[in-house]
Amino acid sequence: MAERSNNSSSSARPQYHHFIPRFLLRNFAVFKHPGKITPKTSSSKKKSPPVPNRLNLLNLETGKLEQADVGHTFGFVDMYRDFDVSEPNQYDLEKRLSRLESDTSEIFRKAKRMHDAGKDEVQLSRKEKDLVRRFLFIMLYRNRTQAGRYEKSAEDYDSNDREFMLAYMNEKGFKRPRDVWFANIRAFLDVDLSTEPQVWKKQIEQRAFPHDAQWFFNNVQMSFLAFCTPEEDADEFILTQNAYSIFEGPNSARAWTDYHIFAPVSPKLMLVTRSFLLPSGFEEDETNRKMLLEATKSMHEVPEMSGSCLEDLPVAKARNNYTKVVNGKIELLHTKMSRDKHFFYFRFFPIKNLHVQKINAIFLEEALGTIAIVYKSPASLSRALEFYLLDDSLRIKQMYRAPPTNVFENDVWGKWSEDKAAPYLQLLERIAKELGTTVVTKFTLIDPGRASLGSALGTVQTDVYGKLGGTASTLIYDLDQANCLVQLVIKSDSMTRMQSKDSRDVMRQNRVELISSLPPRRVWLFVKQLRDLSKRNPKTRQLLPGQTSSPEGVEDAFANAYNVFKPNHLSRMIYKVADLETFTTWHPDVGLVRNFRSLEEDGHHVMEEIEMVFDNPGSIRDCGIKAIEGAVRILATQPCPPRHAIDTNTVYGFLSDEQLQELWLRNGVEMTFDTIMKDVLGESELQELKHVMFRHLYRVEFGGRVRG
Repeated sequence: MAERSNNSSSSARPQYHHFIPRFLLRNFAVFKHPGKITPKTSSSKKKSPPVPNRLNLLNLETGKLEQADVGHTFGFVDMYRDFDVSEPNQYDLEKRLSRLESDTSEIFRKAKRMHDAGKDEVQLSRKEKDLVRRFLFIMLYRNRTQAGRYEKSAEDYDSNDREFMLAYMNEKGFKRPRDVWFANIRAFLDVDLSTEPQVWKKQIEQRAFPHDAQWFFNNVQMSFLAFCTPEEDADEFILTQNAYSIFEGPNSARAWTDYHIFAPVSPKLMLVTRSFLLPSGFEEDETNRKMLLEATKSMHEVPEMSGSCLEDLPVAKARNNYTKVVNGKIELLHTKMSRDKHFFYFRFFPIKNLHVQKINAIFLEEALGTIAIVYKSPASLSRALEFYLLDDSLRIKQMYRAPPTNVFENDVWGKWSEDKAAPYLQLLERIAKELGTTVVTKFTLIDPGRASLGSALGTVQTDVYGKLGGTASTLIYDLDQANCLVQLVIKSDSMTRMQSKDSRDVMRQNRVELISSLPPRRVWLFVKQLRDLSKRNPKTRQLLPGQTSSPEGVEDAFANAYNVFKPNHLSRMIYKVADLETFTTWHPDVGLVRNFRSLEEDGHHVMEEIEMVFDNPGSIRDCGIKAIEGAVRILATQPCPPRHAIDTNTVYGFLSDEQLQELWLRNGVEMTFDTIMKDVLGESELQELKHVMFRHLYRVEFGGRVRG
């Protein structure tokens, strides 16, 4: 049950490092079965009682219920050894972590001892509480995922913070991401948490990678600790390889919200880190808490599905000896007690079967891809498996079928791709039946080729998305980023609604520049989300009468002709045409109609039409298609029809010379478009692009729309 570092190449003796420390594994230990009866002897010496040193586990590699030795379970060979340094003591970091584990083990043993003795709570000093905090974060931070992230070279480092990481390495003189990881862990070990938070926050910011320093601060300061214990005797917590790095909350490629982080202490005791976004047992500042919670949910793709499945977990902040509660609010006692004299009283909160099994289900969901699941009693494992396999309320067990085209790589849907997840669920179902259940697994199979990934996209057009450089590995992140753009547009429009037109125009231009700098595939998803949102009731998100959720739009013409656009122009064109098309669809009375009456009656329509025909799309001279821009330059050298040739009684009489020339250029390009583009586009792509360019974006007539 051990893994070996890819860096193991030295002749020095390898060392085994536990993801889950042995002092915690021992709390789940059982005796070896079937066991051996030792005959009594006449020795007068008293022997120590036997100590269990085996673990009941479901081996996910062999698919069998087995037993394993405590000392060789959930570990990794040479995790912290630096094979590129010449220092004689290459295990310094492991030794420091061992000291941390040793110190923390005394605190956990005290908590378990008090719980097993039937006590209602355990008392911890501030120093002990801070030590537990440090231990829990480092357990979270040093997990196998983080280790794999930092094992890569600077050239191969591909996490979302790549640019920041490489800049930080250059600034600090680090050669490898692994050096940053080691330095960060040392900083987390060294920071003095006995000082005020604003003091130690500066310390950690000076020594650790900024993103991870902020993560450490948020983890320690934006949550509270609470102990939970099963209310029913038959219930127990299970233990997985990654149990100390699992959180509960919505997750996306861009960000996550960790409402709860778990730390199993024993089968009967769970230490939970709970976000202050959720109820903490006190009514203090509840209005602001709820506002922050809703704001946090709104950052996710589907806010109404971004809450916590454990929001009603019956836990509360620990009481202490330096505050009191008055009318549900916390007030400081009038004492001059120093921080080192502070004590905290942590209750053991009994939780019902539903909460126990929800936590176990989260563990089982995340166990896919690991090597084993540890349990104390077969009956408790049976209960956990049955709940997990039957549950259809937690949005878990969602498998992804590989797309039917070769646009996406086969392995990019992660561990929950059908080829990986289905065997895992089948294994759990088989074991559950061996343990006496009759469970039949409930799951969801999502076909990404025809999947609804957020209400704003509908059918995923994998072929078009693939043409723009998208893969399945980028889709979820791009959808999340596209949703953020939608929120940006909504908020910026709301903020400038009461401002002057000039101010709104400046804001819109800045927005165009921002969006134009983004990858075309992301902008393509964004305009589809924005259009879909405009078709829905803002409160219920249901489609409005007469609307459909079809994702096709005018932007597809540009996406399909992606190869004819100059670099950095396609995103701008996709956004402009979709923005203009959506606006005119929902504002049919804006602009001019064919039956122009008079300037007095239709003057405001003239200004609206000028904005839609000329100002918003800009000039065809800057359409981003090199061949078209070349043709425009040639046409521009030819004389434009004189103004006196225009009937001044028509709407064209209101246009400037520049605007008249723009229309003339557009007409000229439209007439020669087929000839210009026939060698670079197929016939269907050519005609689609031509229609969208000259009927939606660079319109060739002024005042040509018919109202109603």
